[in-house]
Amino acid sequence: MSKFQYKLAPITAFQMIQEVIDECRDEKSLITVIGSSGHGKSIGINGYLKRDSNCLYLEIKPGQLAKSFFLTSRDQLLDLKSKKTNPSNSYTSIHWSIETLSYEIIDQKPTIIIIDEAGNFKQSGQSLLRHLWDNVKGTCGMALFGPDKYKHDLVQWNRDLSSGIPEWVSRMDNMIDIPVPSEDDIELICKSNDIIDKKIIKFIFKENIDLRGVHRMVLRYHAGKPLK
Repeated sequence: MSKFQYKLAPITAFQMIQEVIDECRDEKSLITVIGSSGHGKSIGINGYLKRDSNCLYLEIKPGQLAKSFFLTSRDQLLDLKSKKTNPSNSYTSIHWSIETLSYEIIDQKPTIIIIDEAGNFKQSGQSLLRHLWDNVKGTCGMALFGPDKYKHDLVQWNRDLSSGIPEWVSRMDNMIDIPVPSEDDIELICKSNDIIDKKIIKFIFKENIDLRGVHRMVLRYHAGKPLK
């Protein structure tokens, strides 16, 4: 017997992310997309990456220092075009690492840059993202993704006029909040995964606040296990 394969569904968050990234790409704008964990942010991004092979996807790892991020991002871009000749020098200045990454972006012209987990950068790192954007704007769009805390931090940091954050926030053309999965979203997921019993669908909706829990329950249902 073949193992059940979980199917993605075009829920509200998925559709919204596709649309806002398309707009950001077409207008070469800078946007920020906020979504709590488990609300469909990763699904939406992955769906877009499957559509656009010329999109540059970058992720800021937890605790990653800015220099490491910009250097590894530059190397990633070079690898994508098979241009890498020498590994990045860890002694390179942060300014030079941003400049070399910017040069490669301008040279290779990706349709859009998606920076995931942008909230992992602290206040100083946010100012360095502004430096990158100032270098490449007009070449492509840039979409920043982060959790609710990222939005909260930007608001707090924006009050510090001595930092570079007000200038960074002022460059953002839009800030979009991904909605919480609705009952209609959960029903769509269930029906896409061959669950049509309305009582079960309602139970799955009431028991979950995020899509990870829904995923887990769908798998348990098809494995013949109790949903809880």
